Amino acid sequence: ELDCFFPLRTSGPQRDLLAVGRKLTGAPLSGKDREFVSTLCAQAVTAMENAQLHSQMVEKERLETELSIARNIQKSLLPGSVPQVAGLDLAQVSIPCYEVGGDYHDFIDCGEGRLGLVVGDVTGKSTPASLVMASVQASLRALTMQPGLAPAALISMINNLLFRSTEPNRFVSFFFGVLDAGSGRLEFINAGHNPPLHIRPDGTSGELQGGGMVLGLFENAPYRCHEAVLAPGDLLLLFTDGLSEANNPEGEEFGEERICETAHRLRDQDAGRICRGILDEVRRFQRGLKPHDDLTLVVARKG
Repeated sequence: ELDCFFPLRTSGPQRDLLAVGRKLTGAPLSGKDREFVSTLCAQAVTAMENAQLHSQMVEKERLETELSIARNIQKSLLPGSVPQVAGLDLAQVSIPCYEVGGDYHDFIDCGEGRLGLVVGDVTGKSTPASLVMASVQASLRALTMQPGLAPAALISMINNLLFRSTEPNRFVSFFFGVLDAGSGRLEFINAGHNPPLHIRPDGTSGELQGGGMVLGLFENAPYRCHEAVLAPGDLLLLFTDGLSEANNPEGEEFGEERICETAHRLRDQDAGRICRGILDEVRRFQRGLKPHDDLTLVVARKG
């Protein structure tokens, strides 16, 4: 026969009770008995809460370790340094919003003094976006090893691979260009990405026009190659929207105009200092506000 109930009081909602019956003699619990059982309940609750906190700490450490491993893997997929190409001055920076991100950039040796310039942005952030990014990187590097494959055909193949292997709401904006370091001729395909900025020594600038559908959204989407020419001293800036859409505390975006103004002001510096200068300008603009998106910038100057 039950004599009384003792609540197991925790920091959360009250859920558990300890039911205690009469003594073996049939007598009810005395006041001291009740006080003793109440003390045991308090100790039991403390032990359970400590066990739960320990379990949460172990799980947190496990997730942090896995994210650190994922971050290191992603860093190994992205170029750790820029290639040395005669006639070109190159720089790059990529900063994920979280431990891992969905931005992608790359430099690919296409032979005969030609360099592939790549910038992409996967929808979403963190681990899911980084997995898609890794898939794009592997597909692109494998396909560029096939001799004679036209850029438009290459992008079409990556688009179809993504369409068949990713969720319907997961897609990639992507820019792929092949720059001839000698002539400055650039063949490019823009799959729904921010148009790169072409900045000239006289201060004039413009976007590389021409584009197609983002990757992975529609199967067999058409893509067409466009051309531009970089003259000596010209700058080419490839970036993700984490740069142009960086916000200040008032909600104002940094914008492409500020990118162009900063690049032109630093035009006499090398590509590395221009890259760092633009990033510094963005940080001053944000005034300590935490970034809300991954940020990538690639700077190429024609010598």
